[in-house]
Amino acid sequence: MAVAALTLAFVAHASTHARTKAAIASLGVYARTCRWFVTIAPECTHHDRRDARGEPQPCDLSTFLERGWCRLENLARMSMGPAGMFNYAGGDVLQYTGDDDEMVRVLVQVFQGQFTVESDKERLVPVMIGLWFFLLQARFMGSLLKHVDYDEKVFQLICDNKDDVFPDKYFGRKIALVEGLVAEHHERLTSGQH
Repeated sequence: MAVAALTLAFVAHASTHARTKAAIASLGVYARTCRWFVTIAPECTHHDRRDARGEPQPCDLSTFLERGWCRLENLARMSMGPAGMFNYAGGDVLQYTGDDDEMVRVLVQVFQGQFTVESDKERLVPVMIGLWFFLLQARFMGSLLKHVDYDEKVFQLICDNKDDVFPDKYFGRKIALVEGLVAEHHERLTSGQH
């Protein structure tokens, strides 16, 4: 008998409470550790957000993927590979995330997502550096070991779009430093120097 745990996170607004902020900031790390990750985003409308005409704003999978924090948690989980990642947007079908190349391209663009609080992007820097460090290490370790969980498609998309994924405004030289450290460590491992 299979047992599954389901965690639902409801984030309705930016909170000033320190614990809530810490929990939100840990979403990227937490999401990365989940074996199953299902985004539930059926078509509906916001009850408290209106467009210029006064109509309720839509809320669905596409608007979910426009939000920076949502992109981060999806990217974090996707960094381990798409197995176990699904989207539910209504109807009777779960869509396997790994089948949607356009969605994967959107997910790596975390900093181009929408943020209610623009300064939250600064809080994402350590999480994004940690995810990139993991992907670099996993890729290098994959050349030494037979099985390491990471996703080559995500790795390649990040490499191909580094300026957008790691905007200089927020990251400066941090990414180059992390890459240098990982490459140096890998070189020592492969040459027998510890």
